[in-house]
Amino acid sequence: MISLFLSFFSLYLATLLMSLGTGLYNTFIALHLADQGVSQVWIGLLIAAFYTGQVLGARFGHKLVQRVGHIRAYAISAAMVTVLVLAQTITPLLPIWVFLRFLTGATMVTQYMVLESWLNDQADQKQRGSVFAFYMVMSGLGLVFGQMTVSFFSPEDLTTLNVVAMSMALCLIPVAITRRSHPVLQLHAPIKLKVFIRLVPMSMFVLFVAGSITGSFYGLGPVYASKEGMNTDQVAVFLSVSVMAGLLSQWPMGWLSDRIYRLNMIRFNALLLGLLTIPFYGYWHLPYSVMLVMVAIFGVLQFTIYPL
Repeated sequence: MISLFLSFFSLYLATLLMSLGTGLYNTFIALHLADQGVSQVWIGLLIAAFYTGQVLGARFGHKLVQRVGHIRAYAISAAMVTVLVLAQTITPLLPIWVFLRFLTGATMVTQYMVLESWLNDQADQKQRGSVFAFYMVMSGLGLVFGQMTVSFFSPEDLTTLNVVAMSMALCLIPVAITRRSHPVLQLHAPIKLKVFIRLVPMSMFVLFVAGSITGSFYGLGPVYASKEGMNTDQVAVFLSVSVMAGLLSQWPMGWLSDRIYRLNMIRFNALLLGLLTIPFYGYWHLPYSVMLVMVAIFGVLQFTIYPL
């Protein structure tokens, strides 16, 4: 197991650094805007712009990989993300921030495409599950560490984005020095959404809902915690507990899904998740310790919908 991890260490390290920057980036943006008293509509737009960019940027990223290869596409994307993050420190205008966030998401998705296709191409069929399990662990740890580091910075200080940019630049190094051969370029396969909806309607619906929940949590979770009276340190712990709980539950939930009908597990998961959100709505004032326990359970449920 250790030898398998070490054989892909450069790609895992790149994933860790990129996820660390992403976790700090999204959490800080939400806290900064909440501290400035920005409308929740603008906060929602800024969060949505990032994920919309990731959706729409996938096709461009695919063409870029086909044109220049995986390593060059990754390097171009990492450099662009670094520049775009730093550009947000130049102007406070929210419409420009929305545009920059969109471009950041559209560019960053290429990095994820390269890393995941690289792992998929190089992993042996018998070890692919373990290879991607390590990938998910490193991605989750990066997000946790990124969210935790937000407590070291002031919400109003935009120089925090410099740290995000440094992390995005550093993730170039492991890929640049790796000795692994890059993945073989594949022929372009058209994406026909109607075909997938007709063949696997339940899967498509669940993926859409799971993405909506996760995106909302990452974007609005810090705002919610801040409005509940938590300080920066408590917000960081609040978010990190949820992500860590989801990370630790991946293997047990996968083990169960091999023994229990997955569709029933998804239904049960969704029912519990819906019920759990009721106390969070604000009807009752919950102690901080109770909220940590509840958000941990929330993390287990929300972060396992996608793999289920």
